[in-house]
Amino acid sequence: LFFIMIIFRGALKIYFVQLYMRIIKLTSTICYILFVASSSAQIDQKYIRDFLSNDSNLKSIPLQYPTQVKRFYTIFNFNTAWISNHSNQHIFLQLLNQTNSLGLQAKDYQLTFLQSYTNHTYPLNTGYDSLFAELYFTDIAIHFFRDIVYGNHPPVLDYNGLKYNPDCTDVTTLLATAIEHNHLNGLLNAIEIKSKEYLSLKNKIIQYNNIIEDKHFQEILITSNQLNTNNVAFLNKLYQLGFIESDTAKITDLQLITKLKMAQRFLGLFDDGLLKSATINALNIPLASRVTELSLALNTIRWLNCIKQSASAITINLPSANLVLYKNGKVLLESRIIVGKKTTPTPTQSSKITEVILNPRWTVPYKIASKELLPIIQKNSSYLEDNNFEVLDEYEQIIDPSTIDWASLSTKKFPYTLRQSSGAGNSLGIIKLNFYNPFNTYLHDTPQKGLFKKNKRYFSHGCMRVEKIMPLAHLLLDKKTLMNANKLKEKDSLYGHAPTILSTKEKIPILILYNTAWVDAEGKIGFYEDVYDKLSLQKKDNIKQ
Repeated sequence: LFFIMIIFRGALKIYFVQLYMRIIKLTSTICYILFVASSSAQIDQKYIRDFLSNDSNLKSIPLQYPTQVKRFYTIFNFNTAWISNHSNQHIFLQLLNQTNSLGLQAKDYQLTFLQSYTNHTYPLNTGYDSLFAELYFTDIAIHFFRDIVYGNHPPVLDYNGLKYNPDCTDVTTLLATAIEHNHLNGLLNAIEIKSKEYLSLKNKIIQYNNIIEDKHFQEILITSNQLNTNNVAFLNKLYQLGFIESDTAKITDLQLITKLKMAQRFLGLFDDGLLKSATINALNIPLASRVTELSLALNTIRWLNCIKQSASAITINLPSANLVLYKNGKVLLESRIIVGKKTTPTPTQSSKITEVILNPRWTVPYKIASKELLPIIQKNSSYLEDNNFEVLDEYEQIIDPSTIDWASLSTKKFPYTLRQSSGAGNSLGIIKLNFYNPFNTYLHDTPQKGLFKKNKRYFSHGCMRVEKIMPLAHLLLDKKTLMNANKLKEKDSLYGHAPTILSTKEKIPILILYNTAWVDAEGKIGFYEDVYDKLSLQKKDNIKQ
């Protein structure tokens, strides 16, 4: 037994020695593999500098902002910002988790790559692999923060005379500086716009997204026009839009009418307190669609921010039919306007206002003269005289209208030009603001002041009538011009005068846009009719694509 125990102890000792040696060998092998792998994936300052010094190298990586990426690493002294800093990776992914609340789309920021990299499933076998990941990470970050500052898509314009491309914030330097000082988590808040318009839109997006993300949320269509608490679908819509605290809230019929009127004003409708088809149709638009509209508006506000900080700029939103004059980022004037009918839409455009015309004459466009005025003239021979119209021949000479056989004329045969003299009844009113565009549209006064009181103000042939045209003209002219002209002080003094052309004190940028969700200068949000069916056309284009 004694000898058996000695033999057993010896065998056991040999076994543990062998096991120990195997563990040592395995550990050494693993360390070697990790060392080789990590050393093959390492990149240093020289590697990055040498790679970026050759512009053709950058073409091998699908970067959206190669120039900015190159400048980022120059500022950052060619150090790595991501592959050697898991904290930055984590912070940036957290920021991307907020895209819905920011009116952005996560799919725009290469989430598949970012997740595979942070999950360690992206291969880093060589130095080039690491460099690719590092530069690609930076490009995505620049893309994201530029979208925060300038918006993710510029508005579509029928005419872009300004060639405006916002670039008033050095996003690249701010990103490099934030990472250098370990302040990446504060960069979003630092560069976001702080205006009332921006904050109102962002908060409304967050509010609606919170409702949509609730596990009990579902879209319900209103089918009944009953205006009482038995109309559950109606109560649900009021809750979703934020007019009552919950869809089960206790509310009287009288309070319900008040809430409906608030919702109607919010939706750009006549607030009659009646649950008619137009109101029901507007309420039945899905909340997700409303978020999309708000996101488009938020990104438009971002896009406009740089030009609003300039000396002066005018923005117009067509569906809401409102105008705002900014100077150095501050609102100088806000006015209701009247825009084109559905059949004669006002084009979206950008240009510069250069002239203020006092007592303008109205040269009637051919289509209006031949299609709309000719039938009136044929029925009423005194119409031209009663409304101060002159008739010009092809040589622009004034001729006597009584010498014309109006009955023989038609839309295809109308060799004359109609021009309305200046005065109180002129369709352009007493002031016209000119800016170049290929559509012959402009801003002007109107004798039909009552139309400004309507919620839906789509009545013109394409030009824009401004309720506060007089104060707007004052703000566009310098004091010397006003004193010399001496015609803007008293409205009545303008009547009967020949047209006077005054140059604006500066060429004022004007941007005419189309957003069915919009916000006024005080941060009041509203939804408006897609009067020109632009959103419907966009949906059809997306389906085709």
